[in-house]
Amino acid sequence: MGVQGLKAQLERFYRPEAITLHPDSKIGAGEILLVDAKAVEYLLIKRLPMEPDYQSEAWGKAFYEVVATYFQSIMRTGLEVVCILEGAVPGSLASASLDRRAQEVLEAHKCLAGPVASMIFVQVLDDLGVKYERALHATDQLLLSWYMAHEPEVFALLTNDTDFFVYGTEKLVFTSGMTVDGTSTTFQRWRTKEAWSAWRSNRMTKGRVPVSLTHRSQIAAILGSEVSREVRLKPR
Repeated sequence: MGVQGLKAQLERFYRPEAITLHPDSKIGAGEILLVDAKAVEYLLIKRLPMEPDYQSEAWGKAFYEVVATYFQSIMRTGLEVVCILEGAVPGSLASASLDRRAQEVLEAHKCLAGPVASMIFVQVLDDLGVKYERALHATDQLLLSWYMAHEPEVFALLTNDTDFFVYGTEKLVFTSGMTVDGTSTTFQRWRTKEAWSAWRSNRMTKGRVPVSLTHRSQIAAILGSEVSREVRLKPR
């Protein structure tokens, strides 16, 4: 999700920091892991060895267990988890958003995630006592405002959306860059200012030079977003 090819561009000149946390870690203790819930939901649906069958009790139980295990492993590190849930998608983006989601999940399981998966996901959060808030529409705006309001306390924003490279979110972890096991959790944490500066210094100037939010948005506009690409490709 997000800006086409941006993560690959930045990875040419920057590598995120690997941070491993476990129950005895002092690093990260009491800090907040802000979670893009929809990104994690899709990640965990794809991890299940069976195709989604929302009328199957066995599938529902398996999904509940994988979500619970995922969040319990994070919580054992001492991080406080805050999830932001998606609300209704604005009408102007509904078609493109549904196309994008269908492509993501159909690619793995030939099936679009339904409301049952989301209800199970929220039930796990309730059962574990995980704090969550629901956005009015898509999660981007609430994730960003929540991050900015609590930035000193935030360990990272966990997402699969590269738009946050552009928004000025300083600490990012992608769902693909996080490993959870029984005893520890390892995060590949991006420092976005450093990533942009490394990219710019290798392409345009000598030395590390900050990249403004305006410049980031200009680069994103050139590369194009998934939504804008879909809109451009739709026949008139």
